[in-house]
Amino acid sequence: MKKLILLLFLFLFSSINAQELNLYSLINKSYSINKGDYSTINNKKLTFIIPKNISFLKTNYIEEKYSFEIIPLKNEDDFKNFLKSQNDNTFLFDIIIDNIYENSLVVTLKIMSTNYKMYSEGSFPFYIFEDERRVLLKYNNKSKKWVFSKIIEVSDEPHI
Repeated sequence: MKKLILLLFLFLFSSINAQELNLYSLINKSYSINKGDYSTINNKKLTFIIPKNISFLKTNYIEEKYSFEIIPLKNEDDFKNFLKSQNDNTFLFDIIIDNIYENSLVVTLKIMSTNYKMYSEGSFPFYIFEDERRVLLKYNNKSKKWVFSKIIEVSDEPHI
């Protein structure tokens, strides 16, 4: 009986707290608002190293057709191997959670480029800044998804 109650609790808890953030939708909306910004991602393959502790980021499905592709990678070794296989610069997408509020998140989206030589030679990896922007996400309780709300800031220079 205790196992049944525990299983029921786990099922209800996971259903209630299920969250999801579709990165395709977030990137598309974040770069479609201002004219000219879409060229930053248009026809690009954006590599993304999936964070180990954040499970609500979704890269494995596409609801619509987009002119960019997200290539999810499990860890830095996978990223290095991917870089080795590429002839040109590779674009790396990163998302940083800045602030958490009730039913909203402020995140920073970064796009950088690098290649195997720049990344692996030297004492630390080298990236070229492409774009950085802070956006506000709102939580939709009905769909249990984080959705784009607005752009807070677009940076011309990288923040350290």
